[in-house]
Amino acid sequence: MRSFKAIILILAAIAGTALVWEVGSVAVQRWELRRTVRSLTVKIPIGIELSQAQATIDRDYPRHANYSPADCEKWSHRTTPAYSWRGGPCIFGLVNLNSRGYLIDAGVEFKLIFGPDNHLAQINSEPVYTFL
Repeated sequence: MRSFKAIILILAAIAGTALVWEVGSVAVQRWELRRTVRSLTVKIPIGIELSQAQATIDRDYPRHANYSPADCEKWSHRTTPAYSWRGGPCIFGLVNLNSRGYLIDAGVEFKLIFGPDNHLAQINSEPVYTFL
């Protein structure tokens, strides 16, 4: 009888620890998402020139794609969520969070939309989640 109670207590402790870990990891992941979005807006502020933004993006966010003004305008009608084309080029990217140990992987998708003067006119960022 004692060994049965000990096994039940051990299983309850394991289940409780797993529950606390998962709830805590979700909170940490949300914090990391907010921190990443803030970091993007600090490193790449509205009004920054395209060449300066490009240097930062190349150094800090290797998963990105550059689009010409024509392609940027085309994608403004085809992406979800939609964005307003501002007359210039765009840079789209993805920041993966180090999500090991989480139930769901997370990252931040960003869209930098430049005006015809090649200055950043708008930055859109959205959290993205996968089960991969």
